[in-house]
Amino acid sequence: MRKQFPTLLLTALLLPVLLSCSHRQEDIKNIAADSTLTRLPGDSCIYGLACDGCNDTLLIVLTDVAADPDTFQVLTATEEHQVFGRPRIGDRLAVLPSSDDMWQAAVVVNLEQMKGTWCYEVRPQLRERAGITAEMRERLEQRMPDSVRRKLLAPREYGFRLESGNVVVPVGNFREAEHSANSPVIYEKPPRYQQWHVLNGKLLLTEVRRDAPGQAATTKTDTATFVALRRDTLVLSIGGKQTSYYRKEEKKAQ
Repeated sequence: MRKQFPTLLLTALLLPVLLSCSHRQEDIKNIAADSTLTRLPGDSCIYGLACDGCNDTLLIVLTDVAADPDTFQVLTATEEHQVFGRPRIGDRLAVLPSSDDMWQAAVVVNLEQMKGTWCYEVRPQLRERAGITAEMRERLEQRMPDSVRRKLLAPREYGFRLESGNVVVPVGNFREAEHSANSPVIYEKPPRYQQWHVLNGKLLLTEVRRDAPGQAATTKTDTATFVALRRDTLVLSIGGKQTSYYRKEEKKAQ
């Protein structure tokens, strides 16, 4: 019971405010879970819950640091396609204020809509062989029987699941055996992200290597710029390369 006290206290303190901002009871659970999100140094975003009255011009947010909702102008951000995910009552948002006016939103990210499983398909390429030119490989692929093509060049699904608490779960098993020199095809090796953060309106995706129990070291962090976020589509740009993801619905237990 002692371990549950902070969560129960947080729920009790937020209950009157949440009910005044939203009529959805599950928001209490969402804010309690997301209260563990780590804020990175240098992050200028304002975090809070979307309230009734949000539209393409105004954003009403119950921020983490205020007892009453704050209002942000979002017309410019909307026109410049910098609002990612349509705010719904009770959704948790990250709002990056304009450098000229703190009540003018430069970027808005719907963190609730961002969560979930996002995937994309990768098709393999024929492995380069000594003495075989690119033109010869192309001819071989064109002459390949359809049954062989479907089996050999079958697409693979990669992606990740974004969860509360800055957790990322990789999607798509990468088997080293299929990347041996004996394999006639080669798939790109996907990143295996384990953590996510928002920093000034951008998404940071981090790979972590665990050297020993209880010890972990960051191996790589990719900074992704949001291009689009809709109910079933997420488009990110990393290093100038855009990747379009589709939402994969979770299978419900029977």
